[in-house]
Amino acid sequence: MAITTTADLLDAEILAPIVQEKYQDAMVFTPLATIDRTLQGKPGDVLKEATWKQIGPAQAVAEGAKIPVQKGEQGFTQVTVQKYGNGYSFTDESDISRLGSQIQYGTSEIARTIAEFTDNSFMNAALAVKNTLTIDPTVLGIDALIGSFNAQKGNGAYTILCNPQTKLWFDKDILDYTRGSDTGANLVLNGATPAVLGASFFTTNKMKDGQAVVVYSSPDDIKAMQEFDEAEKAGKDPKELKTLNTGQAFKLLMKRDLLIENDRDKSTQLNTIYGTQIAAPYVQNPSKVLVAKINKPAGAPKVTTTTDGGTGK
Repeated sequence: MAITTTADLLDAEILAPIVQEKYQDAMVFTPLATIDRTLQGKPGDVLKEATWKQIGPAQAVAEGAKIPVQKGEQGFTQVTVQKYGNGYSFTDESDISRLGSQIQYGTSEIARTIAEFTDNSFMNAALAVKNTLTIDPTVLGIDALIGSFNAQKGNGAYTILCNPQTKLWFDKDILDYTRGSDTGANLVLNGATPAVLGASFFTTNKMKDGQAVVVYSSPDDIKAMQEFDEAEKAGKDPKELKTLNTGQAFKLLMKRDLLIENDRDKSTQLNTIYGTQIAAPYVQNPSKVLVAKINKPAGAPKVTTTTDGGTGK
């Protein structure tokens, strides 16, 4: 007779896919990143990585004169690979008496906190980018954000990451502009809200009022993200999903994927689940990231939220 025991339920091979799924759900900035696993199995924690920059502008060339040649504007940044993780412990009694499963709750919380650490690292790196612009929360302001990237309009997508309060400041002007029309936004992130001019909003409580990060995704970036997503859904071995420096805004150097381990102290019947990841999130292409300051409009509505301590983005 086969009997399912706690040890079976705490099988790391069973828990890992569950945690990975929850991990994906908790991401905000990370879906905009290239995932690079070429470091797996290689030594070294402090690395000098290339960053992308735009070359200088084109110049007028007189007949018979030499065409100016631009120096390659590739920069470098030092990134540190680090291990980060979390754990959750529970007794047999708590799992029996508590409504719901302690294993599901623990794995969900481990995934959420590790994903938030990665995402917060990306956000802090993005906010440190020196490309800045101050705008009013209007359609013209969005047009200014898009224009600052010097990319062909309608070519690619623009994701504006801000908190719900800041997005609310834009809403009236966007509604007036789009009334009865098709916005045509080229969405990149699942859950993003179409805006105007090929831009979309993705709200997160990570950002402060009046603060936004704008990320430009080229057609090649979008294609690379779609191919990577399809490969992961197809169940390909993560180690096979090696990507080169594609030029996307963010890069996640993955030295070791999410690792789930468990432990059980039989003397106390205490169960512990551990989750760790070894990686380095950073901005690899600052030219595709813009830090925006949004001027608060007069008479802007104020949304007050309360929390009961539950989880969420």
